[in-house]
Amino acid sequence: MHLTNLTEEEKTTIAPWQNTPIQFDKITGHINKCTAIFSDNDLWVPITDSRIFEEKLNAKILIEHNKNHICGDDNITELPVILREVLEMTQ
Repeated sequence: MHLTNLTEEEKTTIAPWQNTPIQFDKITGHINKCTAIFSDNDLWVPITDSRIFEEKLNAKILIEHNKNHICGDDNITELPVILREVLEMTQ
């Protein structure tokens, strides 16, 4: 994954996380199902990164519209799609 639109301070802060390779084989050994939720207008995580999750984790990809970075800072305090997905995974 490659985060975009970061300040130099943000790049420094996330460097240890950003530069650590994801061990997809370990992840897939611990999950049965995976869903990744992206926003179509996230300034930091490009929607093209969804392919990584789809290819490496066989993730179901969901695209939310106009949710920015999907965090409290963007006033996203409820995301019903998460509840629906969790309930679907438990069935």
